Parts: sequence; structure tokens; C-alpha cells
Amino acid sequence: MIPRRGFSLIEAVVVIVIAGVILALAIPVFTDQESKASHFQEQVKAGVRYAQRQAVAQRRCVFVSVTATAVSLFYGDAGCAITGTPVALNVDGIERKRRKWGLAGRTYYRVSEYLATLIPNVIVTDAAVIKEYYRKEYGVSSQMIAYGAECDRQLTTEIQDRLGVKPREYVLYVSRLEPENNAHLVIKAYESVRTDKPLLIVGDAPYAHEYIASLKATRDARVPFPGALYGVSYRELQSHAYVYVHATEVGGTHPALIEAMGAGNCVLVFDTPENREVVGDSGLFFSRPEELSRLLQLAVDDPGLVKDFRVKARARALANYSWDAIADEYERLLEGLCG
Repeated sequence: MIPRRGFSLIEAVVVIVIAGVILALAIPVFTDQESKASHFQEQVKAGVRYAQRQAVAQRRCVFVSVTATAVSLFYGDAGCAITGTPVALNVDGIERKRRKWGLAGRTYYRVSEYLATLIPNVIVTDAAVIKEYYRKEYGVSSQMIAYGAECDRQLTTEIQDRLGVKPREYVLYVSRLEPENNAHLVIKAYESVRTDKPLLIVGDAPYAHEYIASLKATRDARVPFPGALYGVSYRELQSHAYVYVHATEVGGTHPALIEAMGAGNCVLVFDTPENREVVGDSGLFFSRPEELSRLLQLAVDDPGLVKDFRVKARARALANYSWDAIADEYERLLEGLCG
């Protein structure tokens, strides 16, 4: 792959101006509450002012990273973008397709996509589907390097004890609780399944209170909501589930899916090109609640089938998504840029 050039001083100024204008328009729609938006605007202003002072004092680049929920700073060598220091940019998924964004938010991410094709020397995509999207939409090539996962199991079960569930005796769903991740579809499908195995809905979203309330309105007492869990607790849940349900429909390579596979789970997966690319023939696919109901009932009634798909999923994760292999690919990429 031939590295792309950096960008000139004029291009850099234009990029900064455009990004600033779009950011000013997009910030108010990052949350549904005007008071939170106003507070977030003040955070951004304070972050930019502080970055300016640091840049002058330290004579180097200070970057302001703005996401939907946070503002952070990081530092780089002075003039790295303008002087042509090689840059590799991982574009992740197609964020503008998420239903939570209004017109300004979608416009901001659309412009960000375009800028991502101009600024870096090398564009990195984490799925073949995303690679093809950038080729068709913007006419640019990219280097595909998948996301990675720890392909081992957490042997402890402390979170199971705290939640009152038994290892291998629960169905697991993990995601940000927003509509395109389809927790509502999963709950609806599960409600008709004949089983004593509870469905754990793990996750949260600080901007989706109404949606989460609608999920918790289920009358099925077998569906607890532990909230968002991280670190060891998250790995314990992944390592000891009976089956794992993955229902996201937007994005590239989803970390939770390959982590579930790496932990040796039988995975039931929403049928999208991105998810099929990750899972291949090592999982079971659904598109509608009734299809997921049928698969869940099949899994509950056939432990042998579940065991077979656990083996397949872990083998595929080891072969394609282990961090060792992914790190080697990034090392080769960076060596090429530096050479």
C-alpha cells in the first residue's frame, strides 16, 4: 500500500475552521437536555483555552478531543500535521448512521468522515465492510486491521455471586442501551422462551433515559438490569454465560462480540454484513424477534449444540482477532510509515 501524503498549512487551517464551525453546530444536539448542552459547550471552550495556553507555553501541538460525552487533551510533537509527520488514522465505524444523532450531529460526522480521507497518510479500517464503504463513498483505499480481543476466560465468578446467577445458567446481552443496538428486540424475543435461565441486560446510556425506561417496563421477572459493568466483572460475565446475544446493527468490528467469541461463547448474532464478517460460520444469526426466540429455545433445549458453537467461536477468535496478531499488523504498518 502506498502511503498517502500529509496535508499543507492551508489545508490544515481550512480543516480547523470547518471542524470548528460544525462542532459549534453539533454540540447542542449531543444531548437531549439544553442545560447539559450548555454545560458541555462551556467544557469545550475551557478545554480549547487551556490547550492554547499549553501549546504556547510548551511549544508543541496540543490536541483537543471532543466526543459526545467528554472533552480531553493529548499532546504531540510540534507541527506534526503541518510538517508532514506520518499519520495513521483508524476511522472506526459509521457513527452518523446512529439514530440518536440529529441533523447537525449527522452532518458533523459526515464532514469528519470526509476529513478523515484527507488528513492521514494511511487510513485504517477495522472491517472489510467499512473498507469497502470508504472506497465506494470517497474513492480512497485503506488498510484493514481488525479489532482484537483477549482470547481467554476469567475463571473467577464473583459478579455471578453478587447478581445471584449461576455460571453457564444465564443468557447475556451487553451493549450501550440505545435503539440501534436492539435490546428491545432481544427482550421481546426472550419473553416467549421457556427457560429458567435469566436474561442479563448489561449496559447503560446517559442520554437514553426514556428508551431504558421502556426496556425496564418488561413484565418478565427473568430480565434483570445490572447496569454497565467493566473490567473483571465484565470478563466474568462473558466467560460464564450460557449463550451470548449480539444485536447491534451499526458499526464495524464490535469489541463485545469478538470478546464473547474469545471467551468461548455460543453467539447468537443480528444479521448484518459486518457481523457476518466477524462470525462467519461460528455463530447463529437472526433478523427478527421470532427468529431469535426460536434460536434461544433451540439453544436452551440442545446443550450439545451450544457446546459445539462455543468451540467454533473461540477457534475463529484465536485465528482472526487475537491481540498478538493484531499488534503485529499495527507494528508492520508503523514500520512502513517510519521507513
